[in-house]
Amino acid sequence: MWYNKFNPTQRALLVIALISLASLMTLMLLRVPGAWTILLFYLVLACFCLSTLTLVNFYIRRLLGQREFQHLYFATALRQSLWLSLIVIFSLLLSSHGLFSWINTSFLILVFVFLESYLITKNG
Repeated sequence: MWYNKFNPTQRALLVIALISLASLMTLMLLRVPGAWTILLFYLVLACFCLSTLTLVNFYIRRLLGQREFQHLYFATALRQSLWLSLIVIFSLLLSSHGLFSWINTSFLILVFVFLESYLITKNG
């Protein structure tokens, strides 16, 4: 089957992405108002972004990177996907409260860039 080429971690991420995508579609179709629905929407969206971006980032690194560093690609892909997912979620939260502007998003991106550069220099 097509999923046999994935290792167990990648299979788990693929299953999480598919389940969270189905949950997002269900939440958008039901349109049940309430604070729990909104919280559940953001949590499911965060799971979907994290799992999908991790898989995409890992395969881009694997395709364009060096073969001897493949064991390090997953941890880096997961960390950078976490930052990008948090940027997406925080941007949507700011937008829903009417506080979204390019300056706020630029500061948010700068915070994560500095955090990532700190982690790279600390580990390197």
